[in-house]
Amino acid sequence: MDRPGNPSKSFGGQALEGVFTLLVGVFVQLFRVIALGWLKIARGMARSTCQRRSVQMGQRMAEAGLGNPLLLQKLNGLPAGDREREVVFEELGTSGLETGVPLLGMEAEYAEGRRAFEAARTAERRHDAVAARIWPAHVIGRIALVVNYLLTLAAAILLFAYIYPNVVPERLAALVGKGKPAEPPTPILEVPGLTVTLKRAAVRRGEVKIGPDAVAVDENLSFYLTLTITNTGKTPINYRTWRGKFTSLQDKAARLVDDRGHNILGIVYKGDATPPGGVSTAVIAPGESVEDLIEFGPPEPKFASFDLFLPGENVGRPKETLRLVIPAAVVEVPASFK
Repeated sequence: MDRPGNPSKSFGGQALEGVFTLLVGVFVQLFRVIALGWLKIARGMARSTCQRRSVQMGQRMAEAGLGNPLLLQKLNGLPAGDREREVVFEELGTSGLETGVPLLGMEAEYAEGRRAFEAARTAERRHDAVAARIWPAHVIGRIALVVNYLLTLAAAILLFAYIYPNVVPERLAALVGKGKPAEPPTPILEVPGLTVTLKRAAVRRGEVKIGPDAVAVDENLSFYLTLTITNTGKTPINYRTWRGKFTSLQDKAARLVDDRGHNILGIVYKGDATPPGGVSTAVIAPGESVEDLIEFGPPEPKFASFDLFLPGENVGRPKETLRLVIPAAVVEVPASFK
């Protein structure tokens, strides 16, 4: 339950917050990787210094005959100049530094070597601690880290989709609440043997032909409906336009009513002229279609839907009145229409 004063966040907001949280983890890991690189350098330098001090300490211990007898015996069996002698000197010196107790007469060498030894151990611990967080040694830790990386990758993809919804697949954009609005369903009326489909509905200015090659734009807005009438039956349909006729009051014309109950005035053409895109009468054979244009006056703005009532007499159904519902989402209106 949402608490008062804390409105629930949209999916996009929740996704963005989750992505941000995961990306913080990504940046932390990136910082650890960078830090690990520096720690590797520091560890290498500390190891080199410790090795040099251990060799020096081992040489002094060999001269004094102190330390591990087995290592001293091994040194005696190696000829001068043998590369392995340095390795043995290092082992001998390291054994002396590990005791934590300075040898008599070698306090200065021990102090320097011990500092290098401790510095190398500290560098190792720091390096291993950061490395374990980037790639744990335990199997369970590795699995958890891989899962975290996969989730982080998914979060990064979602963030990219949220910021650039136009360059990702539509389903991915919709997942973060940035998908394109679904196309409204085409208004369609189906009765046995007949289908009436709304091809286009637009509030616009009409065009009036004033010459062979000249067209004038009407300054007044009208509501134009383009209908496709399809014969789905087995016998021809005698269609008569639903615009109505200027010269005959008895002719049946379409009636348009908005969701507030307002009747929208139908417009007929002088001399019963047929406008471009319309027909006057037609015989529609089975399986064929015709298109017709019906014009109405401009509706009141902020409409939600319309009911288009079509007299059945115009398609050979004298006892019927067909009704086609036109939602506002399919109606084209100019930007200034408010």
